[in-house]
Amino acid sequence: MQLLRLIRCEFIKHFSWKQTIIVFLILILSCFALMKMEAFFGSNRVYTDPIYMEEFDEAYQKADKALEEEANLVNEGVAEVFSRLGNPYRDTIQLLGNGSTQSCWQQDALSSLSSSLTHLVVLEQVQTYQNDSSFLEEVSSLPSENAQYDMYYGQVASYTNLLKKAVSLSPTEFSRDFTYYHEYVDLVTRALEENAYYLYIEATCQTLIYYATVFDQEISEDSLAIYQMIIDEKIMDDRDYRVVNALQYLENVNLEIAPPTLEEYHPSSYNGASYTNVKTYFRKLSEDFDAKNQILHYAIQHDLKHDLYYPSDYEPIYSYQTAKNFMNQGLHLIVVVIFIMAITHAGITSREHDSGTVKLLLAKPVKRSKILLSKFLYLIIETFILWLIASLILFILVGISYGFSELFTSKLLFIGGEVREIPYLLWYLVNMFIGMIPACFFLSLILFLSSVTLSTALTASITSIFTLFSVMIWMVISNSGFTFLKIFCYTPIAYLDYWMVTYHSEYYLETCMLTGLYEPFGLVICLIFMVMIYFLSAFIYTRRDIKS
Repeated sequence: MQLLRLIRCEFIKHFSWKQTIIVFLILILSCFALMKMEAFFGSNRVYTDPIYMEEFDEAYQKADKALEEEANLVNEGVAEVFSRLGNPYRDTIQLLGNGSTQSCWQQDALSSLSSSLTHLVVLEQVQTYQNDSSFLEEVSSLPSENAQYDMYYGQVASYTNLLKKAVSLSPTEFSRDFTYYHEYVDLVTRALEENAYYLYIEATCQTLIYYATVFDQEISEDSLAIYQMIIDEKIMDDRDYRVVNALQYLENVNLEIAPPTLEEYHPSSYNGASYTNVKTYFRKLSEDFDAKNQILHYAIQHDLKHDLYYPSDYEPIYSYQTAKNFMNQGLHLIVVVIFIMAITHAGITSREHDSGTVKLLLAKPVKRSKILLSKFLYLIIETFILWLIASLILFILVGISYGFSELFTSKLLFIGGEVREIPYLLWYLVNMFIGMIPACFFLSLILFLSSVTLSTALTASITSIFTLFSVMIWMVISNSGFTFLKIFCYTPIAYLDYWMVTYHSEYYLETCMLTGLYEPFGLVICLIFMVMIYFLSAFIYTRRDIKS
């Protein structure tokens, strides 16, 4: 009870309405900043550039002029392709807002349409002139070269070779190719006109079947099942989360993350990490991707959204943002909270000496070690409360902006060889408790400096610098060729921002590659340093009080 009363006294001593309002405003601004950061770095990624009508017209006119200058059999065919492609291109550019937006599948469709339409025009010409011997002679005399003309984001390519190949097809092969390309061009044109993604996927399925027939290729059952889902659901937009889940899964399911062989291994390529540590790193990375693929597969089967994070080197082209992605940024807030604690509580012990109130404490029948323990527990409790308040602020802001319902759904985790649904807020709270372990080290550092130096300014300076630059130091370590810096991996400095740990950021993984040591080790290190610093503080502070 005495300890609880001492902790209560600490709350009373340090409470100030002015300070509370300032801290509250800082937390609100930090939450807004984190949301903006997630919106910027986590926005939907695409691999295309916007297309503009002016640029298309310019490219089209150049190509059209080149065709007019050389009138021959090949150029007549290319001109026909251009004339039939013009409207789909113009319609699509207008559909995309004339460069104001970016899209993935429409530009893919335009590129494949130009290629397929070239095939179709060639086949139609051969069909029209198949009994014309002069035409066949002219084709056979053509040089074996490609007639390529750029039409902005598409190419009318390989016309000459396609023409020579078409005249050599058997009647069965000709009929097969003619039917496929005709249906494909019609379907893709419809997809572009109706802005219907599922129609493009239907055309993609036709292509898979065609190539399986012509080239005896195997068709992935996963691919067919996912494509069929998109077709059955008539999904119009490739940014739909169901599509993104599917595309991420297809992109990653066959991804092989293999370590270099001993002959390929060069220490300089891995910041001086040993070959054993590099192999461990690739094994961990592979396990991480396998777990994410299991989660993706589960999300597809159960029609769920996920909040997976991929290191930037491996991040999928397609992604979406959920309320959870924004709420996850709340794990970063511990850095802000510790910084606030470093500034506002740097004098937790030293100010009592400056003001003389320490004499009143020492006059009471309370052990000095218990006084110091009460201060440390007070720091831990207030830090967690501030983090909880900051997370609540972020929760409200995210809920207002992106909807509260998603925050009350499940978090998908791969545990014990299977995907499990855990209440998201429970998962977040558990990670807050775990994230408090490295935070407690920084709090013990505040207590140590304040108790030993009895200097509020020095304590505030050192602890705030350590807090703000701990993540920066970590990034320098992971990107630096100076192997001696890996000694910092054995300190709590690398683990303050627990988001980086729990989401296996590239900085965390690359730092682990230097040491070969992963999560549990870092938490144990934080606990050991915290206990050491606290007992050192108690020892020095107690002895100083006895001498005084």
